[in-house]
Amino acid sequence: QPDSPRARPAPPTPPVMGNCCTTAESAKNEEAISQLKAEKDDSDAETEDDDDDYVEDLPPPAAYLKKGPRSSVSAEAYGDWNKKTTTYTPPFYQKPPETEQRLRGALAKSFMFNSLDEKDMKAVIGAFRQVDKNPGDIVIQQGDTDAKELFMLEKGELHVFKKFSQSETGDGKRVFQYDSAGDVFGELALLYNCPRA
Repeated sequence: QPDSPRARPAPPTPPVMGNCCTTAESAKNEEAISQLKAEKDDSDAETEDDDDDYVEDLPPPAAYLKKGPRSSVSAEAYGDWNKKTTTYTPPFYQKPPETEQRLRGALAKSFMFNSLDEKDMKAVIGAFRQVDKNPGDIVIQQGDTDAKELFMLEKGELHVFKKFSQSETGDGKRVFQYDSAGDVFGELALLYNCPRA
């Protein structure tokens, strides 16, 4: 009796839905995914930690601290401090035309004077005066603060000595020699308004 309820076969049980492709490889993939998630969480935590590591003011390098004060600062004053006087008259010392020609030739080689126009060149040449020195005389002294002149060698030989520390005795070490007619020296103190080097 197939029509009786007992004779009927039981309906088939629905298949269990699951991952029918679960293999060792997919288990590895799931493990790798969970590992990447864990690493991302760790890097997020590190980023938060890095924010705490910021230092606002770093100390200056040791070499910077040993440098001492800056050697020079240059600026121009404006207003009442820098009014140009129109009454300035440069000094003028009469000299023979041959001396003027030698001065003109020497000044034309100097970076400070080679671009002067004729009027200014005449004023500079007129301001030169002859100073005779004997062997052993000091022309300029390192550290002098009253530098008002530059010098041009017409003939002879001058030795330059430099002290490299305050405790050095004597003249210091010989570092240079002026021996060519037209050599100009002493201009640094004028240009930078500082003691003689």
